Amino acid sequence: MPEHRASSPGDRPARLFLAAAAVFLIAASLYAKTVTFEFQTEWDDGGYVENNPKLVDLDLGNLTALLTEPVMKTYHPVQMLSYAFDRMIWGMDPAGFHLTNVILHALNSVLFLLVLSRLGVGRLLLLVAGALLFAVHPVHSEAVSWIAERKTLLAAFFVLLSFLLYARHLERPSQRVLIASLTCFLLAVFSKPSVIGFPIVLAVHEYTSGTLARSSLFRLALFAIPSVAQFLITLQLNRNWLDATATNPVDLDLLLGTVYPTMSVVYWKYGLSLFWPAGLNAYYDPTRYTGFDDPVVLIATIALAVVILVALFGCGRRVRFWSVWTIAFFLPYAQIIPHNAIIMADRYLYLPSMGIVAILLLGLRHLASAMGGTIGHRAESSHTLVTSCALGIALLLASLTWSRTEVWRDESSLWQRTATQSPNAYIPRLNLGVVYHKRGAYEAARREYLAAFRLWPNDQVRRLLRTLPERGQGDR
Repeated sequence: MPEHRASSPGDRPARLFLAAAAVFLIAASLYAKTVTFEFQTEWDDGGYVENNPKLVDLDLGNLTALLTEPVMKTYHPVQMLSYAFDRMIWGMDPAGFHLTNVILHALNSVLFLLVLSRLGVGRLLLLVAGALLFAVHPVHSEAVSWIAERKTLLAAFFVLLSFLLYARHLERPSQRVLIASLTCFLLAVFSKPSVIGFPIVLAVHEYTSGTLARSSLFRLALFAIPSVAQFLITLQLNRNWLDATATNPVDLDLLLGTVYPTMSVVYWKYGLSLFWPAGLNAYYDPTRYTGFDDPVVLIATIALAVVILVALFGCGRRVRFWSVWTIAFFLPYAQIIPHNAIIMADRYLYLPSMGIVAILLLGLRHLASAMGGTIGHRAESSHTLVTSCALGIALLLASLTWSRTEVWRDESSLWQRTATQSPNAYIPRLNLGVVYHKRGAYEAARREYLAAFRLWPNDQVRRLLRTLPERGQGDR
């Protein structure tokens, strides 16, 4: 019997169904207020949805274009098709678009519960606590509350479905189930390229569950093909961005002198945001480091290497699998090959955080067993205690999420908060200026444009400044 397979009597279908229903309702209720939120027009919602001419008239030509043409240098046809469905049902009312995000996140929380259950991570109540830790964590408020991040939710939804189907195929081989799993992965990888590491997750699952064989190579190759295809498409679409760096080429000097030293510290900031989610931001402006000889960078790098080595080679098979899950889904954001000016974002943790939660649950289960054996507790009491602690943490996180989500209510609240938290970042200042400009607060807009211009002098800000009335004229 595969090691990952669950055998607890608490996983009976009726109880699991009730647990899944509870997780769905809690996740959906927490984010229900986002249906009253607006579009973030200046932060991709405009390009993807609100100002996208292909969504104005959903004729055959526009639907074909949504499925075949890139949008904003990305090829996410499944994401765009989901917007078309929303457009047909709700028109351009942002409430409908937000509702779809909420439902997808609630479903993802349920699917995560089912994955935990299938892999035998712990007793059912502990698994519910883990699913809730994921569902209510404030670091995910960006992915759920921001319509443009539908791609993250869709990619996670189809990856989780694909994994469950693949695991079922390994248990009871069926070509139909395998094809369904591959189809789900195709939908995932063309929702967002960040899931291209999924075949690695499948390979490690087969290894740790004892099902890896020569026949596995063909199955895994089938899943590798769409990953490679999407990687090449993404590389081609971002070629212009890479060409723009020709005056500062991506070479070893840049990688070893700036990118990798900076990212070695950023990785720990990601971890901190999971375990201490204070200071979450829509646009981070982390400190740039210029070499591994900096003590902070050196300590961060050594500590990171130790953690990875211990997780992959010093722990049991379950921890190893979930460590690979975390790494595989985070690697596209790790800036190994620099491809994006945004080097840190909460949304990048959506799928990787599931691996961290699962490892935490395994640790809590081990702790409960140790408590039962060393301090005279009955095993049942120990498991109840650690599960209660996990549920208590979930309740605390839910309260933080309720507050954090409010930041995404409209453009004004988002960019005022973001500019306050990252006063030396160009994008928040520019976008806040545009928000003031649209509201007719011209002097406030001028102030933000000038602040943005001081951070990065460019023609875009010059043009925006020229569209403002003279000082003291026209302010509403």
